[in-house]
Parts: sequence; C-alpha cells; structure tokens
Amino acid sequence: MSRQPRTPGSEPCLACEGVRVDSGEVIQARAVLSTVPSFQLGRLLPPDLLSSFPAVTALRPAPIISINLWFDRPVTDLDFVGLRGTTLQWLFNKGKILGSPEGYVSLVISGAHQHIHRSREELLAIALRELGDLLPVTRQARLAHSIIIKERFATFSPRTGAEGLRPASTTPVRGFYLAGDWTATALPATIEGAVKSGYTAADAILNNFGISDFGLRTSCPSSAIRGQ
Repeated sequence: MSRQPRTPGSEPCLACEGVRVDSGEVIQARAVLSTVPSFQLGRLLPPDLLSSFPAVTALRPAPIISINLWFDRPVTDLDFVGLRGTTLQWLFNKGKILGSPEGYVSLVISGAHQHIHRSREELLAIALRELGDLLPVTRQARLAHSIIIKERFATFSPRTGAEGLRPASTTPVRGFYLAGDWTATALPATIEGAVKSGYTAADAILNNFGISDFGLRTSCPSSAIRGQ
C-alpha cells in the first residue's frame, strides 16, 4: 500500500500496487483481488488500514458441522430434506446425488455455536438418535463409516446489523478489491453469493481499467443465482 496525491494540494489517497509475500518478495500488480474471508483479511492488511475495513472486526464467524454417515444400504429415496424440531437441520442423500448405490448421507448443523464444542462421539450419537426417529430404517441398517467435520469459521453470522457491514467489491484503497460470500451481494453467505461477488469484482476491475468489451461476461447470469 502507498499514499499517492490526488491533485496538487490535496490529501494523499491510498493505493495498492501489489502484495508482499511471507518471503518478503513484493509482487507488483495493477489490481489486487482478495477472496479470503473477512476474519482472515485482517491478518493480511497493514494495521493502520483496519479502520477502513470495519467488517473485518465487526463481522463474527459462524460454525457449521457436517456429519457424514455411510450405511450398508440406502436409507431414503429423497435427495435432501429440511429438518425441524431436531438438532440436525439438513439431510443430503449424497449416495443418490452422486449416483452411488451406497447409503451415504450428510447431515448439517448450521450456526452451530452451541454444538461446536461437543465431542465427535457425542455428535455421532445425536445424529444416529435423531436420524432413527426421522428414518426408522436406519435402526436396522449397519453404520459402516462416519466422518464429522467441524468448520469453526465456515461463514459469517447474520446478526442484527451485519448486512450493513458487508462491503462493496471496491474499497477505500485504489486498486484493491474484495470478493467473497461475505461482501455486499444481497444474498446470504452461500455459494451463489460467492459466485455473484466474483462477477461483481471482475466488473469493477475492468471498469477501473476502462475496459468495456474484454470478451468476458461479468454480469452474473440468473441461472447461477437460481443454482441451475
């Protein structure tokens, strides 16, 4: 980052001219696009710039737990199911989705603040108990394998006021841009939001360079938002 004068007599403005890697090498670039999560960006920015990026310190991460189970037989014909009244929130029939004959299901707990510190054994017991109530066939099926993944910093927490903190792709630093599901996409922190942010950032970079026709469609297609 450097400070460059706007016009004679004016205050200098911040400009990004590249990145410095761990080895100390500086890689120069006319544009730098950050795609890291908000809670990791703060580690990469110069300390005196943090006040220009309030989302870095104000947005809070939210954990997601994925409980992956392999049974000796298929346990449901449904592709995916939203669950109510249980600790588990979603069931994805990965065996069917992936076209595999195995009884592979993935169970998801989003916003898992109250459960992230539970042991894997406890989470597995909860999953099997609730799955047995929802799908009694699993009580007769044999569990062949399980993998439990705890993503402590999976996404940002959509607390009150969080939406107003999500930044645009352009930043107060000229030549420095942001992309990611945590930026101002008007979508939740989803894959679709991340895709949209990439299109928006690419559009901003090209516009800054005065490029209007680069053979690149920078507007996000509606099919990407609909997940088609």
